[in-house]
Amino acid sequence: MFNKEQLKGEALRRFMMQVASGQALFTQNDKGNTLFIIVEGSIKLVHKVGQTDRVIAVIGPGEIVGEKALVSSTPYRRTFTAVAEVDTTVLEFDSTSLKAIASKLTDFPIKMLEVVVQRLDKANELVAILQVGNAAERTVQYLLYVNRYFGKKNAQGTEFVFKSEEACIVLNLPSTTIDEVVNELVAEKILIQRDRTYTIADENALTQHLPAIKDKIAA
Repeated sequence: MFNKEQLKGEALRRFMMQVASGQALFTQNDKGNTLFIIVEGSIKLVHKVGQTDRVIAVIGPGEIVGEKALVSSTPYRRTFTAVAEVDTTVLEFDSTSLKAIASKLTDFPIKMLEVVVQRLDKANELVAILQVGNAAERTVQYLLYVNRYFGKKNAQGTEFVFKSEEACIVLNLPSTTIDEVVNELVAEKILIQRDRTYTIADENALTQHLPAIKDKIAA
């Protein structure tokens, strides 16, 4: 992943732009041929099917959105909407500017490829989670996924933000089911809750408690 110092370097400054909280970088079905690298803030990726908006992911500093521009010099149709969750700083590139940057920052293309591969790995893991039939197990696997990719280490374990209203859209499950699983884990002290953040001290404990949760939720 790109580090903030590299992204704020003098060679990249002219590609930098500010995106206000709630503002869309682009909208599903728009045509475009630029990619964005997040410098600060976060971007929510939303895919709409019919009347339902489904959150695909929330990405943060160092990550890329619109990577198809790497292989397309002509506008293509965006497959989702990208919205700033908070005031966000991004770098915007088209294929021409990427070539110019590659001549100045020799490791830039390799780092970009690494980020794209990481995004693909995360997407594949999320697809596998969505195929889990049992609602409780799907929720637990998603908690582990969020913890693994978006958590931050603290003294007690790994802390992450979890919103059941967003999770129910991603997982296609009722928020009541998700809340029931989360509340059970909090009651068993496997999850430590602080407002909307949760900490997992031991992933193995969460996995080992899964059979009991499945029985309880199904009962």
